[in-house]
Amino acid sequence: MKQIVKAAFLITVFSVATRAVGFLYRIFLSRTLGAEGMGILQVALSVFGVLVTFTSSGLPVTVSRLTARSGRDPAEGDRIVTSAALLGLSVAGVLALLLFLLRKQLGFLFSDGRCLPVFTALLPAFLASALYSACRGGLWGNKSFLSYSLVEFCEEAAMVAAGVIFLQGVDLLADKTLNAARAVTVSYLTAAVLTVVLYLRRGKFRRCGKKQFLPLLKGAAPITAVRLLGCLLGSAVAILMPQRLTAAGMTPAEALSLYGVMSGMVMPLLFLPGTVTGSIALVLVPEVSVTSQKKDKAALNQNLSDSLNFSLLVACIILCGYLSCGSSFASALYENPEAGRLLTISAGLMIPMTLSQLSSTIMNSLGLESRVMRHFALGAACMLGAVILLPSLIGIYAIVVGNLLQLTLSAVLNLRVIRRQSGLRMDFLKNGLRCLLLGIPAGCLGRMTAELLSHFLPALLASGIGLGIAVGSLALLCCLFGLLDLGLLLRRGQGKPTEEKKPSLFRRLKTNGKRGLLRKAPAPKSGS
Repeated sequence: MKQIVKAAFLITVFSVATRAVGFLYRIFLSRTLGAEGMGILQVALSVFGVLVTFTSSGLPVTVSRLTARSGRDPAEGDRIVTSAALLGLSVAGVLALLLFLLRKQLGFLFSDGRCLPVFTALLPAFLASALYSACRGGLWGNKSFLSYSLVEFCEEAAMVAAGVIFLQGVDLLADKTLNAARAVTVSYLTAAVLTVVLYLRRGKFRRCGKKQFLPLLKGAAPITAVRLLGCLLGSAVAILMPQRLTAAGMTPAEALSLYGVMSGMVMPLLFLPGTVTGSIALVLVPEVSVTSQKKDKAALNQNLSDSLNFSLLVACIILCGYLSCGSSFASALYENPEAGRLLTISAGLMIPMTLSQLSSTIMNSLGLESRVMRHFALGAACMLGAVILLPSLIGIYAIVVGNLLQLTLSAVLNLRVIRRQSGLRMDFLKNGLRCLLLGIPAGCLGRMTAELLSHFLPALLASGIGLGIAVGSLALLCCLFGLLDLGLLLRRGQGKPTEEKKPSLFRRLKTNGKRGLLRKAPAPKSGS
């Protein structure tokens, strides 16, 4: 258990650092490219993401599992990695060549012709991703968590460095978006080279055959199918949304600008709770798998309740901060007032988003992957319906409504199945509602602080301080009222026995007062 916690902590630290670097780079990109340029880049990256998912998404998980099983035979693990690399490179090479030769006929994929050269510049990264995925799975299977995490961080750092260099002194929007895509390609190439070097330090590429290819195909196919559906949904939204906004009366530039603000500026802020909930899931989900196999229903319910309660409270705390100071903070952060307005309106998505993500992970741990895919497909149909039908009525807010329908439906169906399978208590929903009520005074305090400081400090600093005060004060209130218990999760993560949850501070004060702190001591007994 200590090794699992140590690995989880290591991966979490690198993940937070990687996301922080990527978030800062996205701010730089949004200010350099503008909303229109971000829209062009996001549309090209969404189609590129489908290609990467098709060839590489299932390989790391499958390679890691097969490599771990062959731990006593390192040569067999090397053959598995070699097979995965050959398989991925073969498929990616054929597709990349066809796409390059037929690039002039691919204009139908994009609502704006400026997206096509950006997409073409990403094709070398498509090849690198196949090699990168195979070797990364080998590192994962050999439990080289430091190397695994280091590669992801270096990939992000390479993109930031290349992007900053490539975009210096560039004036034309077309050249800016093209250079931003080239920076992505540099990051993939860097990650592929570094992964190969790190893998060759402990293994090597060996001759392989059908014995390795068939298990790889069998294991990677279902994982790829699930992830491909998600990427196809994102690409469909990226293509349809600008088209539907244009059909509703906007110019193509205005439609791309609005979509770029929503997808490139607002959504990264909405994904912020996912950084915390992902690390919690990383620690708790293995324990969920073990307790479900042992059929220890009490321990399983406690684990599920703790993880869902903590994740939902994190989402509610950040939600209250965004509702109070999010508009001014995002507007100053991206220098775009539209980003602040959209963040405030779409901030509520964080609650169903958190529940949907964590409940899907729990269901996968319980062996219910097929139901996760069915629930996701139903939510995806609602999302596409909203994107197709609603832009003429509510404009860009159609994507907010579509996400709300998709995530809520997925979360409700997942939690319903989990409750049937494990008898899960739904107390975390009550705690979430209590947190939102406590967020009213905390949000008011943060808003007043931000407005007061705006007379003396820059808008970004003033709104950031106000946001921090709103989030910090609400977290403190949740701890005081017994809603948030960090110690409980830490004790579970360290494998220590779970102690009975202590009552909140106010409840202890009230109880102690009744016992004698707030009343006179009893009179001595007679004869004493």
